[in-house]
Amino acid sequence: MKKKWLFIFAAFFALATVVFLITRPNKSETNYKGVRLSRWIEITSGTPDLQKGLAEIGPESIPYLRRALHTTDNPIRRLSVWVWGRLPVSTRAKYRAYEVVEGHTVRGNALWGLRLWGPEAREALPDLKELATSERDLMNKNLLYYSIAAVDGNSTDGLQTLRQLLKSEDAVTRSQAAGAIFEAPTHDPEIVSLLIENIKRSPDKPYNELLALGAIGTNAAPALPLLIEALKDPATRNNTLTALTGIGDA
Repeated sequence: MKKKWLFIFAAFFALATVVFLITRPNKSETNYKGVRLSRWIEITSGTPDLQKGLAEIGPESIPYLRRALHTTDNPIRRLSVWVWGRLPVSTRAKYRAYEVVEGHTVRGNALWGLRLWGPEAREALPDLKELATSERDLMNKNLLYYSIAAVDGNSTDGLQTLRQLLKSEDAVTRSQAAGAIFEAPTHDPEIVSLLIENIKRSPDKPYNELLALGAIGTNAAPALPLLIEALKDPATRNNTLTALTGIGDA
């Protein structure tokens, strides 16, 4: 019984500590609609709200998004999230402003924000590269690859990161990286070679790889023989036609 009460006390102490940290005033921090910007990033999920808010805040939001990428699911945060989730629904609704958010959710919001800023957030590339070595959340990993490509996929560092992802032994990682290149194309010849190689070794249908080649355009001409062969597969025919259209007159 004593251990039970000690655990309950520790849990609520952790929750109180986190609530204090997220609500404490900070005169040096930018505010948006009466909320500290770092806190606004924590609680704003959903592209439309995020996009509208970032447009109103402007580029000064980028350093806060970079900082949010380093939010971790430490033991205190995990315990606080656990306690929050067990409070009565009416209590959570009443004190919504004090909700404790999981670290991976905060990182996801920051990734969406940086992806929306694109090349204007080029300064965040080192943070994105660092996160690429540690992120375990599958949704965030996908967002991360898209953010790297959108922010600066054609820089030396950006290309190096994308090449490493395309060389991964994990087929899902390779496919997600190809999807990111489809959205933010690069013209790097090595990327084209890696996409061609991945189409050949893909255990599944290489839908993203095909689309990525089309997005690259005429620089993907070395893939033409492979694409013509891919037309024979009804499952990939539409994506292959899209790729051939993108490559164009080559």
